[in-house]
Formats: sequence, structure tokens, C-alpha cells
Amino acid sequence: MHPSDTGTKTLETHQPCIRCSYDLYGLPLSGSCPECGVAVERSLRGDLLQYADDNYRATLLRGVSLIMFGILAHLVLFILVMFAGIAGGAGIGFALSILSLAATATGLYGYFLYASPDPGQLSNNRGEKPRQILRVAIVVSAIAAIGQIALGGLALFMAPTPGQVGAAEGVMMLSAVAGLAGSVAWIVQFFAAMLYTKWLSPRIPSSRVLKRASLLMWLGPVLFLLFCTVVTPLIALIMYYNMFSWIRKALITIRDEGEYFDDPTKILN
Repeated sequence: MHPSDTGTKTLETHQPCIRCSYDLYGLPLSGSCPECGVAVERSLRGDLLQYADDNYRATLLRGVSLIMFGILAHLVLFILVMFAGIAGGAGIGFALSILSLAATATGLYGYFLYASPDPGQLSNNRGEKPRQILRVAIVVSAIAAIGQIALGGLALFMAPTPGQVGAAEGVMMLSAVAGLAGSVAWIVQFFAAMLYTKWLSPRIPSSRVLKRASLLMWLGPVLFLLFCTVVTPLIALIMYYNMFSWIRKALITIRDEGEYFDDPTKILN
């Protein structure tokens, strides 16, 4: 039934409310959900983000903004680490590790918000599998990052004492294991984020975001594996950052104008 067929007609199919998932079956098309007050007509429009709940879109926007901030912070830290390597000093390295942890925490929280479920989504394809994998990988990455920094700092303070050299080496080994676990979690997180973005892109809708996520699924790992130069990882990060900037611009456009058109000349440039 077309959403414009309002008046005294009632909804003859079982349709969840776009905000609270209440079954609207039998309600007048001109009426509202008795649970949350959202118009029945709005719930019939589909899964485009322009029709999604404002709070959900705001959560996505905060998440994407934090992800972008985390990427920029890591780029700045990468440059600082290069200068720290020239200057030397374990204390400087540990301080940069703390800053890196803060940048990582910001980005992980952004991913957590980005992977928030939409309680009012209408279709059966809710992107649950990549979303859940992404959130699990986020938790593992956070635990591994905290463990690596904490163990590395503990080993740093233990090392000067001759009797604690062996213990410090053991702690450093545990720190390396935590770093390896974090790296594996990051890889899983990356692919889950790309799959989740591919699922989300038709809801924006944006063919540009879909193409970029599909491209990064294979090109991103290739560029990072070519770590013989600084340039290739930076290219991957810039492409990754741009993709999220397109999503952010789309969400802002929907918030401010109420709709979004996948027109690079109007929106994305």
C-alpha cells in the first residue's frame, strides 16, 4: 500500500514502527504509533537514513566524526614518532604511546557508535553480522591496546634494576603478545567496518561510498603490506578518511536539508 493513500484507510500488513518497532497493523494510515507518536506514513517510507530516527542519525554522525578525528590523530602521532626516533629517549616514546592510546580510544569509541543498531529499521537485512563482529573486535582492540601500553610501561620501570631484568623481559613478551592480539583484532575490525559500510551505503544512499568500501576491502591491505615506504600506508589512510568524510557530509546534509542526493558535484566535493 502506498504511503500517500491516507484518510480512513488502515494498514493491512504487519509493519514495525520506524522508531520503536511497534506493530502498526490495523492502524489508520493518517494516524500515529500509539507507543512513540511517530506518524504511520513515515514508517512506510523505507530504510533510507533520511527517514530514520534523528537520534540514530546523530549517533552515526558522532561516530563517524570520532573515527575521522582518530585517523588524523594517528597521522600526527606517526610524524611525532619519526621525530622522537631521531631525538631518542624511552620516556618520550612512552609518552607518545599514551597519546597513541588516547587516539586509539577515541577512534574505537567512534566505531562503537558507528556500529549502533537502528531500532526502527524496516528491512530484514539489518547488517547484524558485520555490526556484531565489528563491536567484538573493538572490545578486543581496546583491551589489547591498554594491556600493551600498561605492560610496556611496567617493563620500562622494571628494567633499570638488575634483579628485575628477567621479569622485565617476561613483561615485554606479554606486551608483544598483547600487541599481536591487537593487530589481529584491528584486521578483523577493518574488514568488518568495510562490510558494515557496504551495508550502510544503500541507506544513505551513496554509490560512491559503496565503491570506496569495496575498493578498500582489497586495496587497503595491499597498501599496508607494502610498508617498505611511508607513502603507501598514508595513501590507504587518506582513502579511508575520505570515505568517512563522504558519509559525514551526507549525514549533515540529511540533518540540515532533510534529504540526500548522491551527486558528487553538489554534495561530496
